[in-house]
Amino acid sequence: MIKVCFHGYLSPLPNLVNVAEVSGKTIGQCLDEFVKLYPSAKKSLFDEKGKLSQYFAVFVNEDRVFPEEINKPIKDGHELHIVSLFGGG
Repeated sequence: MIKVCFHGYLSPLPNLVNVAEVSGKTIGQCLDEFVKLYPSAKKSLFDEKGKLSQYFAVFVNEDRVFPEEINKPIKDGHELHIVSLFGGG
């Protein structure tokens, strides 16, 4: 199992927990499983083309995952962190 830790805010997802367990062989499969648990998260986490949104960063353990890397393998026991990014000025 892969532990998905969500750090941030997704509106409107009142039932979203901070930690969920999913299975998958790639980062993308794990994100898909997370979206199955929280279907409303899909439009926030992914853009119209199905790529990771620019408003979230994804990490496997402590390593940043870039959108073109979501097909990289992931192993049982790893942690997948989804972090909201904030901008301003």
